Amino acid sequence: MTAQAQFNHIAVGGTFDHLHAGHQSLLCYAIDHTDKLTLGLTTDDYVKSKRFHTAIQPYELRKEQVAKFIQTYKPKLELEIVPLSDIYGPAAVEQSMDAIVVTKESGQNALKINLKRKQNHLKPLKLLHFELKKGDDRKIIRSQRIREGEIDQQGRREVARFMQKASLHLPQPLRNELRNVFGQIVPAESTLEKTALSVKKILTSTPPTLIITVGDIVYSSLISQNLTPDLAIIDHKNERENLKKPASLPHQYRNLAGSIVRNPVVAINRAYKRILKNKTKEIIYILGEEDLLALPAILLAPLGSVVIYGMRNQGIVLVKVDQTKKLQIAALVERFE
Repeated sequence: MTAQAQFNHIAVGGTFDHLHAGHQSLLCYAIDHTDKLTLGLTTDDYVKSKRFHTAIQPYELRKEQVAKFIQTYKPKLELEIVPLSDIYGPAAVEQSMDAIVVTKESGQNALKINLKRKQNHLKPLKLLHFELKKGDDRKIIRSQRIREGEIDQQGRREVARFMQKASLHLPQPLRNELRNVFGQIVPAESTLEKTALSVKKILTSTPPTLIITVGDIVYSSLISQNLTPDLAIIDHKNERENLKKPASLPHQYRNLAGSIVRNPVVAINRAYKRILKNKTKEIIYILGEEDLLALPAILLAPLGSVVIYGMRNQGIVLVKVDQTKKLQIAALVERFE
């Protein structure tokens, strides 16, 4: 062992989905105490009981990301990553292990592991208690919060990007970039109904976490195909021509042209929370223009969601929300003034 290592062989287990700052702190803590680490990584079948399990990265990708981080942090560490299909894994039977990293939440499982070790005539593992890392909102950084779109992998609240000013303004040099297609484009067909039908086929073949539409025509076209978005953001205009409005509009928020105003962003964020909790369908009505609200709609959406908007003379754009897409959108938002 090195001078720093206190144990011969440490165990740690988890899902390590969307490897985040909390995971990294836990892994560094374990690594700093040993020269040999066995990491039990939950299998794809094991995580099916978790919320939004379809947004959890596959086992092989999680394994690759964890291994890369550990090898970068301590290249000479003896590392074994094993599939974990129950709470025990090799920790219940491996004689050379002498410690296991636990959190306040996993402590009971560690006691069960030690009970199993006793039944197997093995010494109990020393419990190394680790305090979970918190984000900028002083809440624990969790993969579930990332999957729900609440925080990024560093524990920063996604909505905080829009909280510093009452509104963010689109700079002229960025206008052309925003004309780029950020997702899959469904080409315009002879009628809007046919285009909407093509969109419906895509969405029903692999159901997303949530379906979000930005724009009146996209919303109404999906409704015509008996597909109601979980969240619709509309302004009752089509190419700046006014459309007929209902007499009473709940959830009205003003958003200026060429801007992202804070209030509707907060409304989108709160709507996502309600939808996830209550499984409701919601509409946010915008006084002004809703176009640029597609950006916070993507950035705040739960992973695995699809944000849909129209692109003039081209068709309908489907943006599948993943961490890569969020980073791309965040970089754009950082350039607003």
